[in-house]
Amino acid sequence: DDLQVPGAVLAQVAAVCRRLDGGDLGAALPPRPRSAHKGSYGHVLVAGGDHGMGGAGVLAALAAARCGAGLVSLATRPGHVAAAMARAPEVMSHAVSSGQELQPLLARPTTLVVGPGLGRAPWGEQLLFHARESGKPLVVDADGLNLLAAAGLQRPEGAGPWVLTPHPGEAARLLGASVAEVQRDRLA
Repeated sequence: DDLQVPGAVLAQVAAVCRRLDGGDLGAALPPRPRSAHKGSYGHVLVAGGDHGMGGAGVLAALAAARCGAGLVSLATRPGHVAAAMARAPEVMSHAVSSGQELQPLLARPTTLVVGPGLGRAPWGEQLLFHARESGKPLVVDADGLNLLAAAGLQRPEGAGPWVLTPHPGEAARLLGASVAEVQRDRLA
């Protein structure tokens, strides 16, 4: 919204960010060929959903599927697999009781998402550790960010790109700053 500020005034201020809309995204995502199949568009593995937080992993997996990932897998607590399969049958759900059980699942995906409902207990720490060590492109969200901040973990040398999705509190923990400092200059 231009807030009814005259165009001449807006033209004098350099933009520091830009809102993306459907038209922008449509240009970045060309139409898919008719011969395309699910294996043509990557494989996302979401790791998360500790006790009592299984819905977060399912929602992240559904978001990956709806955004166009060809294949989507979910690694979650064994107690959440039945609910995940009922809510999202298009997602390949796997019961994972430890980081060691996540390890064989890391071979196939092209991108990993770690953090939704991950929790801060040893189970979540192990999943984050194995995902981080995989070297694959990684989206780190929610408790994944909190665990990164707590342990001072960084992206390993030679690893794929990382995307961090912090809200102001998580950003403050990652940066060793206060929430007020983050809020004063969120773009920086």
